[in-house]
Amino acid sequence: MPRRSLLTILLLLSMAALHAQTPVPAPENADPSHLTWTGMDRPLNISSFWFTNSTQDDPAFAQPGYDDSHWRPHKRGETLRAYWQRPSSVVWYRTHIEVPPGAGDLTVSIRSIHGPFELYANGQKVGGAGSMGGQGVFGDMIPLVYHLPANIAPDGHLVLALRAGILVTNNSAQGGIGTDSYLLLGSAAHSNDTRSLAVFESLASNYTNSVIACIAGIVAIGLFLSARGREYLDLAISYITLAVYNIVEIWEFSRPISRSGFALLLTTLLATIPVLFNLEFIRRILGRPRWKLFGVTQVLMLVNSVALQNLFVFAPQTFSFLVQGLFPTAFAIATYALLDFVVPIIIFRAWRGGNRDAGLLLVAVLPSSVLVLAQITRSILILAKAIAGGNNPLERVPGITFDIGWSEVTSFFASIVLLLFMVLRTIRLAREKAELSAEIAAAHNVQTLLLARAAQPTPGFAVETAYRPASEVGGDFFLISPGQDGSLFAIVGDVSGKGMQAALRVSLILGALHRESSREPSIVLQNLNSALLSQGDIGFTTACALLVEKDGRFRYANAGHLNPYLDGEELPSAGALPLGISPQAEYDTEHGNLATRQRLVLLSDGVPEARSAAGDLYGFDKLVTLTRLPANDIAEVAHAFGQTDDITVLALALA
Repeated sequence: MPRRSLLTILLLLSMAALHAQTPVPAPENADPSHLTWTGMDRPLNISSFWFTNSTQDDPAFAQPGYDDSHWRPHKRGETLRAYWQRPSSVVWYRTHIEVPPGAGDLTVSIRSIHGPFELYANGQKVGGAGSMGGQGVFGDMIPLVYHLPANIAPDGHLVLALRAGILVTNNSAQGGIGTDSYLLLGSAAHSNDTRSLAVFESLASNYTNSVIACIAGIVAIGLFLSARGREYLDLAISYITLAVYNIVEIWEFSRPISRSGFALLLTTLLATIPVLFNLEFIRRILGRPRWKLFGVTQVLMLVNSVALQNLFVFAPQTFSFLVQGLFPTAFAIATYALLDFVVPIIIFRAWRGGNRDAGLLLVAVLPSSVLVLAQITRSILILAKAIAGGNNPLERVPGITFDIGWSEVTSFFASIVLLLFMVLRTIRLAREKAELSAEIAAAHNVQTLLLARAAQPTPGFAVETAYRPASEVGGDFFLISPGQDGSLFAIVGDVSGKGMQAALRVSLILGALHRESSREPSIVLQNLNSALLSQGDIGFTTACALLVEKDGRFRYANAGHLNPYLDGEELPSAGALPLGISPQAEYDTEHGNLATRQRLVLLSDGVPEARSAAGDLYGFDKLVTLTRLPANDIAEVAHAFGQTDDITVLALALA
């Protein structure tokens, strides 16, 4: 941050702190019928000094001349349960304050009245919030400031009356002045400064998290558009929704408004969607199945955060059990225990199992998980009456004036770590992709060179070859080697595995074949078996080697490969292990005779194992007819049927 910006912020904070003076607290034994405000320099805190009456609802209670001496005094720290009388749905509060005679520009600042209310000053209604017949759910972080009429107290006697609506359910009631309610009487300048500072203190973390969420969302969108990783789209949706939620929350809590049931449903959805897509992002990074643990957790989150809370809002009397009592508490505990205990364990196990991305994911989710598990533990202890309720030290960060929750701190930390995660993961994947591309290009060049050397002139023989790898580099190989005595040696094979590893093994095999001095099929296979075994456990290879003399006599040996076909008839061979499995493997030699106009065909299993879109195999039965066709036609038929593996065909005849 530039130094000028930092100094400007510090100056603004200092000015706000100077103007928003600490309110004057009323004495501990203050009488609600004789409070005094001098109006000198600071507002008066009247949060706990009221007379209260919930036995009836009478408009006369707002009048300054009404005798409230028989009303019950509201004591400091009392909850609604201490003075509310069932089944009343309204509770009245009154207090008497001596102010400077003729004082003008007076205001009352109210925060955290959890329900609808109306405010009266010397019998005149000066404001309120919500509908007295509704639920009255309000933003309670920012004080609502109500200006009193000019010269409201010419004789210096001011009577404030508060009419509060009570939401009554089967198990309890909520509304009115509670333990966290905050009411001040002061000048307009005092109230506006206090409100401005409260807005800044309460919403600073929302501003910060909104900016971080926007940055993370933009980075995730950029990565999705460039890398096409579905996991980045999940993260982008999560952070964009989180930014929208923070913006909506800032707008709501900075204005004296009430929320409708639909607005509450929308806000709850905006708060839940980031969690759902974060789970989807983690699932994709870990490669976990969708509809198992992660799917169950997402469903429970939706039910807990959306269905339970909002059914209560739309019909509080009917669905009060959804947010009160043991059922919702146990449901929430089970949901968040699964989300914040089981999921981190899965991430930890993935990290221990070698998933390099899981380490930073664990760092990102661990602080939030520890916080939630601590809150769950505290709730369980309160339910078991092992500890008392009251102020929750896990809610707010102590020692600072800003209204910052621990959950907001952990959210900020997670966003920073996930930004780092995206950068590091992108760099690593780009490096791995570049290295893999270089290796594939090198293997492709080597393989192309060796296969080109395999297609040499063959005097005395007509040779046809067809080679169609299933991907850029294949696992099939073939080699043709004419001899000085007029014979022709040929071999066709298939290595296990796919991709880079298979391609490198093909290069190794073709290199060994070019160095091979023998032309006897069984000896060639034996030597190739030894060469592969010397490389360690690199998989197995099937191969069929063939040597044809210039007069048509031929001999062949098979190492677990498809047998040769002579004019459509499959030639027999003794069973033998593929290459690279056992040093004791032996490869028997079979004999035959190739007459003029006959064709010998060697092919790989990519031909009979071609699979149609319906899942049908091409099969071996059709090879009797298929192997009578030219090599390119054989490969084309298998490819058109549905190629799933590398296809290699080698056909030869006497010239």
